Amino acid sequence: PAAERMAGVSAEQWRDHSIVAPGWSLQRPDGTSMPVEETPTGRVLAGAGAQHNALLTARSPAGEMRWFELSAAPVLSPSSDELIAVVTSFAEVTERVRGQERLEATVQARTLDLRATNEALRVSRNAAESASRAKSAFVANMSHEIRTPMNAIIGLAHLLARDMGDTLQRERVAKIADAGQHLLQIINDILDLSKIEAGKLALEQTDFAVQTLMSRAFAMVSDRARAKGLELVLDAEGLPQRLRGDPTRVSQILINLLSNAVKFTERGWVRLRGVPVLADGPRMRVRFEVQDTGPGIDPMLQPGLFNAFEQGDNSTTRLHGGTGLGLALTRSLARAMDGDAGLHSTPGVGSTFWVELELQAAASAAASQRQVPMVSCGLRALIIDDLAEARLALLELLAGMGIEVDALPGGEEALVRVEAEIAAGRWYDLVLVDWRMEPLDGITTITRLRSLLGAGTPPTVLVTAYDEPEMREQARRIDVAAVLVKPVSQEAMRDVLARVLLQQGTPVADGPARPGSGLGEDEVRSQHQGQRVLLAEDNPVNREVAEELLVGAGLVVEVADNGKAAVEMVLSRAYDLVLMDMQMPVMDGIGATRAIRQQLGHALPIIAMTANAFAEDRIACIEAGMNDHIAKPVDPALMYATLLRWLPLPAARRQPAAAQEGVDGPQHIESQLARIDGLDMATALRNVGGQLPALQRVLRRYAGTYRDGLPALHGMADTADRPALLAACHSLRGASATIGASHIAQLAGELEAWARSQPDAPLPADAADALQRELAALVADLVAALGTTPGTAPGAVADRH
Repeated sequence: PAAERMAGVSAEQWRDHSIVAPGWSLQRPDGTSMPVEETPTGRVLAGAGAQHNALLTARSPAGEMRWFELSAAPVLSPSSDELIAVVTSFAEVTERVRGQERLEATVQARTLDLRATNEALRVSRNAAESASRAKSAFVANMSHEIRTPMNAIIGLAHLLARDMGDTLQRERVAKIADAGQHLLQIINDILDLSKIEAGKLALEQTDFAVQTLMSRAFAMVSDRARAKGLELVLDAEGLPQRLRGDPTRVSQILINLLSNAVKFTERGWVRLRGVPVLADGPRMRVRFEVQDTGPGIDPMLQPGLFNAFEQGDNSTTRLHGGTGLGLALTRSLARAMDGDAGLHSTPGVGSTFWVELELQAAASAAASQRQVPMVSCGLRALIIDDLAEARLALLELLAGMGIEVDALPGGEEALVRVEAEIAAGRWYDLVLVDWRMEPLDGITTITRLRSLLGAGTPPTVLVTAYDEPEMREQARRIDVAAVLVKPVSQEAMRDVLARVLLQQGTPVADGPARPGSGLGEDEVRSQHQGQRVLLAEDNPVNREVAEELLVGAGLVVEVADNGKAAVEMVLSRAYDLVLMDMQMPVMDGIGATRAIRQQLGHALPIIAMTANAFAEDRIACIEAGMNDHIAKPVDPALMYATLLRWLPLPAARRQPAAAQEGVDGPQHIESQLARIDGLDMATALRNVGGQLPALQRVLRRYAGTYRDGLPALHGMADTADRPALLAACHSLRGASATIGASHIAQLAGELEAWARSQPDAPLPADAADALQRELAALVADLVAALGTTPGTAPGAVADRH
């Protein structure tokens, strides 16, 4: 529409013409006609490359000469750099050009007058500055003179209160001390303003912890906020951990702004937010905002608030006292740090006071960088808080640590979301719940969440703005993982996350937390009876263990002994979950997972189950598209908790399946097995859920698998066929750890590690012989104790391919 008005031609009339509007002609500044090819658009169309600009004259259909600024820029194809469009813009600048001509005609005439005026202003300014400096010096001297007796008043009041025995007298002296402190703060503010005006304010330059400083500023107003029932919100995730500047003055600014916000806010919340605005080398411009839900400020009063001794309410009936120096000092300090201060306020809604400061990066570059702990990578968290600002602050804290976050305003919504996520095969690793919410408070929300999920409930953290004994007692009774008191700083959040993850038994540097409270077999059976699980595992012993645990929990298990078979089975039938070993023949677990994800997407949960439990292995699983990771030897509680986390809830609860087939074999051989040297019965039983019959079957399968030792070790001294050796040692290590043969697992692991580090060196014969001897001795002892022939597995559950 603007172009049509400017050219006097409709878009439809223009459409079939050249780039020049119908009836118009372009001219050079000298009045000659300009070909279309010389215009910015013509030059771009001719392949002249980047953007072109020009100031042109044009003659309208009515013969009027007008000036235009033209700009044309190419739009290139992302794939071929071919010109596919030209964006042309133009603006009429006739009045501006003519005005400039008129201005140039009068500038020379006014120059002499301006010089005379400037000289008069200079003389006047110097006189005013001289008077201002004299006044500032006087005020500064008077402030110092007043401080001396004030220090005596405050100090003597303290001594009197300490030595007095009469309660009433102590209270009166305490009031004198409080009044003295208030008066001293006023004097300090006046002195600071005087120093700034006199140009004598010296700013410190030292490194400081940003969030610690912000937290301490909040601590100065927390009692007053708690007395009013105000919620304090801290949001500083975008800032580096450390900066360099004057922490005393920065703190003074924040306390001034927070004190005002708490003073004028009767209900709701106060938020302190810090964000970087601009980084230029070591310099960083930082913006702090204090937002409140107070009454807001009349727009007519806002311009004068940052003037000394000005207040939003100067009436004799005002509700709040004060000198009006705080905001003036805040702006003066900000400008002394090459920044500024201001506000945005809406009556009836609230106010936001902001300050921007010019600071620097901390002297230690490493200290100033935000450290994202590896533990947070790949985690999902759910935040439940009815205050939108608190939700946002917590969300930004967690998101800055690499955690995927969902945030909801209430318990009912959260329960619905959690059940939907479970049904979709997704899970939360952590839940943060606000204490005071309506209609469901935090305690009720956590209780109902546990009723829904049982042993699969992720760790819960109670977040509150009210650090009260009642809250602590409620949190203790329901056994929450941790309590966070608002405002939540980055350090506090990291500390709590680390503590919660350690409580769950997972090393902080190794990866996401894993629930492990309670065995969980009954919960799996009650919630997921009859669901189908594919177990991809090539080692028969490990396969036996996992299958026993899964079948015992009421799941239908099918088995694949290599990655290729697993892919084929997943593509040919429906499963609710896949347990995938990493190292398998034909195709490993990583390749199999990628193939499944490429064909079916990410709806099917795939859980890595492997003896490779290092951080890099966990990362490789996640990158390949796996949802979680279980380390071998498999802890049954860990497996069941992981199944509860990832198995989708069935649409309808199925009836209990028929009882599993009975277990054959000796029932009283625990004492014989306990006598076997190198076999840890406690570990072995724990790894099969405490079921001795299941352990018998696993041990028979182990004896049958390794009745000939480890064939891959025979004649390996001079061969370079390391993949077979590595696979054999890896498989033996996992199987031996599962049955509690820790020394054999250690020997296999050492041999595997040596073979990886020395791919071209001959295999050490002594290490291979030692492993073969111990393995043969263990198999012989197992055969004797179990009373079976190696190679058979009485009572074993058949592989269901």
